[in-house]
Amino acid sequence: MLGLGKLAAIFTGLCLLITEFGGSFLALGGVPIPGQQEVREAFDLGMRLLREKRNQEALEQFKSLERDSPQLPQGYTGEGIVLALVGKQQESIGALKKALDIDPSFWVARRELGVVYWQTNQRAQAAIELGNVVKLFPDDSAVNLLLGEYEFDRANYP
Repeated sequence: MLGLGKLAAIFTGLCLLITEFGGSFLALGGVPIPGQQEVREAFDLGMRLLREKRNQEALEQFKSLERDSPQLPQGYTGEGIVLALVGKQQESIGALKKALDIDPSFWVARRELGVVYWQTNQRAQAAIELGNVVKLFPDDSAVNLLLGEYEFDRANYP
């Protein structure tokens, strides 16, 4: 079983990975979004603040994004990431679910929701969310690691 330190490292790595894929997740259904560049810049600023461990400032940045673009999932996703990193998992789940209510195809929120479910020992829910992510990104090693551990714990192997 993964220890808390290893899980925190995986979660932080996932957060940093989000910015690597940043350009590909801002469009809803492939349709360009008015103000897309501004949304990306605001999200990237929040993620930079998060990497710098300026959690409160990052949270404020994401909440500002929510106010400015409530029809987009990025602000709620960022809020969920910050809340999870500061130990507020239940609030994080709420924010990530809100992001997915806005856009069910927003893989970043789905991935982070799966990780938070994993952290809170809601393994079956985590497996559902992460299973959907690995269908899109089959080479995602962190997600595959968690799903593999889930299947191993269930003795679901040949």
